[in-house]
This record gives sequence, structure tokens and C-alpha cells, in this order.
Amino acid sequence: MSENEKQSNFWTTLPGIITALTGIITATGGLIASLHTTGIFSSQNTQASSANPPQTQTNTSTCLQQANNATFEVKAYNQNGCKFKILNNKNNVKAHFHATGEWAVGKAADGFEYVTAEGYTREIDESTKKLFKCPDQKLGALIYIRRGKCYHAGEDTVLPLEAEEEINFYINDHAEGYDDNRGIMKVTWDIAN
Repeated sequence: MSENEKQSNFWTTLPGIITALTGIITATGGLIASLHTTGIFSSQNTQASSANPPQTQTNTSTCLQQANNATFEVKAYNQNGCKFKILNNKNNVKAHFHATGEWAVGKAADGFEYVTAEGYTREIDESTKKLFKCPDQKLGALIYIRRGKCYHAGEDTVLPLEAEEEINFYINDHAEGYDDNRGIMKVTWDIAN
């Protein structure tokens, strides 16, 4: 029996048939998964509508704003925070930010209860503070980073924004400590007078 006959006979044996079926099932499953993620098998209508565009575009780390006022969320467990920018803003403005809600920078079992955007009042040793995203600000406070510098936003702040300027909002925590954080801060903003 030649080598070609042995190879062509493999697909007619039980191991060959099982191998072929496994390949077909795997390929079919991959195709279905791919089509599902693109929305073809989704029961929801995923077509974009230009009739009423949303006021904000948000994902896990971007909070781009299209209106003169809106609300966005800063999630305590997201170390990327929320990048804020007023879209289509060609002028310098003063923006007023007001935060509501509660969050915590750790597990309740570790003594971290929920706090407002003002953060914890407990004393933190200097060696631990050095590990914070913003070492000079309170643990658990709503902070923003602007041009590489950290600032306290807390529950209420007004800040001038240059045209097209982007700032980043976060909960102040240890750089490696975001995975056990809990809660969301809702931040409402508008153009201040």
C-alpha cells in the first residue's frame, strides 16, 4: 500500500471522521460567535439613528459631552476613570461639576465604608499616600487630572476649560487598588455663569 493510499484512507476511519466533525463544529461555533458579536443574531436593533443623537457618549473610560449640561458616571473600580471633554467647544468656558452618590475604596470587611465625593477623613500615613493617584488629595475623593496635575473636585467645583480641553476624573486610590472598589459617582455638569 502506497503512502498516498494510507493518507486518503485516514478520513474514512473513525479517528478521521471525528477529526473532521470536530473541525466543522469548531468552525461553525466560531462563525456564530463572530456574527453574534457584530449584532447579526442580536434581538435588539443596533442601527444608528440620526433622529435623536444621545447627549453623551460613554464607555468604560470616556465621557465626552455634546450638550451644555449632562450627567456622566465615574466608576470607583475603573482605574482609567472618566475622560471628560466638551465636544465641539470652540470657546473657553467655566464648567460647574456637582457629584452625587457614594463609593468605597476597598472591601467593607477591611473597614472601608461608603463615602461621598469628598473622600475619607481618616489619616493616611505618608508612605501609603505616595502610592495614590494624587498623593496630596484625600483617599476616596473625586479628583481630576488636568495638564498632568491633580486637583480635588469633591462634591462641587467650578473650573475654567479651554476650547477642546480634556480632563480626567477618578476616585483617588492606590494605583493597584481599583479592583476591589465599589460604587459610582454621578457627576452633573453645566456651563457656569
